[in-house]
Amino acid sequence: MHPENHTPLLSAVAPRPGEKNAGKSASPRIAIVHQNRVQADALRLACAEVFPTAEMNLHPRGNPALLALRQQAADILLVWLTFEDIDLIELLKQVCGAPLASRSLIVSE
Repeated sequence: MHPENHTPLLSAVAPRPGEKNAGKSASPRIAIVHQNRVQADALRLACAEVFPTAEMNLHPRGNPALLALRQQAADILLVWLTFEDIDLIELLKQVCGAPLASRSLIVSE
């Protein structure tokens, strides 16, 4: 990826076309998929510092997260490396194929 084409993950998220607040600063939808509740809460708090008005959803497993993302796509997806119920590569294929998130970030320790 060339630096001139790079959009920072934690940059302002533009409104989706057709939304009633198009042209205004939108609050991003953030999905955090992490099996460890303490670490998921730490990610939530870090995101709240950058996006204080963000709508955040925490999911401890991959498959329920995919179901929720199919109902309402995320602007930012923070995802852990491993899950008991789905392989990370399969989860990302489904997220990117739909698309279910505008930007994705894989989190590890």
